[in-house]
Amino acid sequence: MIASLSISLGHLLAGGLLVAAALVALALQRLGLARTMLVQSLRGLVQLLAIGGVLHLLADSRSMFGLLCTIVAMTAFASHHATRAVRPLPLIRTIAITAIGATLVGVTAILGFAVLRIDPLEHPAWTVALVGMVLANAMSGFQLFADAFARNVYADRDEVEVKLGLGADIRRAVDGPMRNALRTAMLPVGNLLAVIGIVQIPGIMAGQLFADATPLAAMRFGILMLEAAIASVLFAALLGAFFAHRLFFTSALQLKEDARDAA
Repeated sequence: MIASLSISLGHLLAGGLLVAAALVALALQRLGLARTMLVQSLRGLVQLLAIGGVLHLLADSRSMFGLLCTIVAMTAFASHHATRAVRPLPLIRTIAITAIGATLVGVTAILGFAVLRIDPLEHPAWTVALVGMVLANAMSGFQLFADAFARNVYADRDEVEVKLGLGADIRRAVDGPMRNALRTAMLPVGNLLAVIGIVQIPGIMAGQLFADATPLAAMRFGILMLEAAIASVLFAALLGAFFAHRLFFTSALQLKEDARDAA
């Protein structure tokens, strides 16, 4: 029995052939999507190579400054990516940084430092991996909520304006759009929880198994990371809801005509 599954350059090239075959099949459909997918795949490859180099440097230097700069850059990029769909809204970037950043600090502090007791200088790669997992889920939760909420508020404007006219505050007036947006944000997590352990083995658990961890140890680690993922999605979406719902209204509690007029 091998100690772990070693991935060689040949293995990576074999996986690349699968991607190439899928891209060729997509190109044959003449839908104009193959080039976009190719660019995204190459960008993802470059980003993985870059973070591999960064982790190598952090492991050699054990620099807290370098680690903090890496985390700040990751958080800024996640916040930028999470607001692309609702970018016309002023302050939405600030809200994204606040919601995603607060989620990162809370989940990482509790899980990484209080529970797992990771020493960031001793194990910078562990720290960056945990930060990346939290940020990815927080970004997804915030992005899905913000996009859906921006659409739902104007789709349900008649109901919202009636509630405001009857004396409801902004929070109560947007109950419907907010509920639907939060449901959208939770949809990927809900779909995952519906099949996890039966159809899907979480990636983090699969990685442990490939590294020859015992099934019980891999299961425990997978559950812990799943709990962190769920918390990250929910906290980021809820914080986004708390801070963002007033962006669509004037000081006179009127729904703005265009999201680009929000201030």
